[in-house]
Amino acid sequence: MNSFIDDKEHRTSEELTRTVALSDGIFAVAITLLVLDISVPEIEGLSGNALNGPLLTHLHDSIRGIICYVISFLVIGAYWRAHHQIFQYIRRNDAVLTYLNLLLLLLVAFLPVPTGYIGSYGSSPVAVAFYAPVVILTGLLLWAIWVYATTNHRLVDRDLNPDLIRYYTITFLLSPVVFLLSIPVIYINVFAPIVSGPDLAKYFWILALPAHTICRRIYGRYVNSRNNDEVA
Repeated sequence: MNSFIDDKEHRTSEELTRTVALSDGIFAVAITLLVLDISVPEIEGLSGNALNGPLLTHLHDSIRGIICYVISFLVIGAYWRAHHQIFQYIRRNDAVLTYLNLLLLLLVAFLPVPTGYIGSYGSSPVAVAFYAPVVILTGLLLWAIWVYATTNHRLVDRDLNPDLIRYYTITFLLSPVVFLLSIPVIYINVFAPIVSGPDLAKYFWILALPAHTICRRIYGRYVNSRNNDEVA
């Protein structure tokens, strides 16, 4: 009997290790693919100072793509960190968790596509409105994995603090909420032509960073003071 239990625990541990390894690989590939949309121009027949003008023009035209690269890098990086935090607490695996994680990885691997759209057509509301829902769905899947794993302590330790569970349940929703609220901003052109609606929405996305910081300082301190758990 003990041998059967030990074997089952070993297989569960191995499945979790493989799940995390696959996930890390997909996140790494997605981040790498982002940079492929930023191209270096091939300028023939010019050299030295004669290259300055064409290169400056190309760099100016590439600014939107570079900004989109940085934004998406931070988004995927933040989601990778959240994924890492989730699987620090998960102790068991099942089919639902596996399929939820696969759906998450499907969206993560797809993120370079809408990033390419906003890099090339960032002034178009359609391009930005295409990007935001993909980010929202990715964040909601992370949240769903956490909620599924922690409901009735299904896949986590029985003594995992409820306050810690609630803390991460809130924080994993922050980015999807910020991107959801940014969708109406896409069509606000009050500041045009200085700042168009699509560009304003991109600046709105930055609010996810202070939102996470504020939540961590307020609720994280509360969790620490009550339960002595580490909240990062």
